[in-house]
Amino acid sequence: MPFPIFNNYEETEIQAIVARLFEVRGYHVRNQHLVDKSREKGADLIASKRGEVEKIAIQVKKKPESSDIKQLYDLAERPEEIKKYVYIEEPSTEFSKEMESYSSRVDFWNGDKLIREILSDDPHLALLLLVSDSQTARYLSQIRNLLLVCYDEMENKKLEDIELSKPTKEMLHMLWQAKDRACSIGKGLLYMGNIFDQTDRESSALVTNDLDYTAKTFVRTITDLYLQEAVELLEFFRYMEKHSRGYIEYACVERRIGSEWLHLNGFWFLLPGYIKPTFKSWKKEEEEIREKLSIDNLRRSTSIFDAIHHLSKGISILAQGMEGVIDDIWRYALERFASSYKSID
Repeated sequence: MPFPIFNNYEETEIQAIVARLFEVRGYHVRNQHLVDKSREKGADLIASKRGEVEKIAIQVKKKPESSDIKQLYDLAERPEEIKKYVYIEEPSTEFSKEMESYSSRVDFWNGDKLIREILSDDPHLALLLLVSDSQTARYLSQIRNLLLVCYDEMENKKLEDIELSKPTKEMLHMLWQAKDRACSIGKGLLYMGNIFDQTDRESSALVTNDLDYTAKTFVRTITDLYLQEAVELLEFFRYMEKHSRGYIEYACVERRIGSEWLHLNGFWFLLPGYIKPTFKSWKKEEEEIREKLSIDNLRRSTSIFDAIHHLSKGISILAQGMEGVIDDIWRYALERFASSYKSID
């Protein structure tokens, strides 16, 4: 079954993903496109291993057209013994014909082949890419962005600057439902993550020959099981932003150093636009660990089960952050609702 991803990424982001894969495999990757575009000679990336003659020339193209045939020719003529051409969308008819004639000299990877290669060497990255391509991820990311934008805008505000509208029974009911949905995502994925947090790494339960099926099952769980909760949560926060934004603002100021805001920043999907800064952050983190532990080759996870464990807990933390904000709003609303009755008495 194909993995329909990568289409929304820019070509430079796909280059970064390919570079990341070969770095995980122990190669040093030089981006020819960034170093000197005029001297690419058919290759965007050159992957090489220190102390070894082996070099790999890689061209990355989102959708190969007839105008790209010259680059394919240049790639095939390069001195490196191994040449790879990575493409995402279906090539033009003219380019497809040329691919057949160069198939013995160039190894062609489409998007499906690329994700399978990543899955075999870096399950964490593969699953994160697959999950990030889901509608559930897009909804959760929109919620997080909505909250963090408000958080930044309220940096220098004080509580007395914020006006809280009188809560209605409808609003309290919506808050209760929103808390339940956020809790469902947070607790459900935390439970899933704990299931895969096995202490016996040699257990036969952790052996699978079908990475594709395991990956698809996990992504389907995130997409199908929590899609409705995610879309309803997004609608709730949009409603609050439009009609009762003061409550979100109050949470931003009153609980500025609270754990919920840390949770909202604790996990990021690899949506388009986030690839490069995320990889930069990973590299910095890995370099620091290498320096402390003297590790030459570092992978984020050792198996697909480790990846499921870490990603489940990561998304769970994000959902817990949303639940924490809802809890705060719920508290403010109840206090204001109760005070309105006291004033009547």
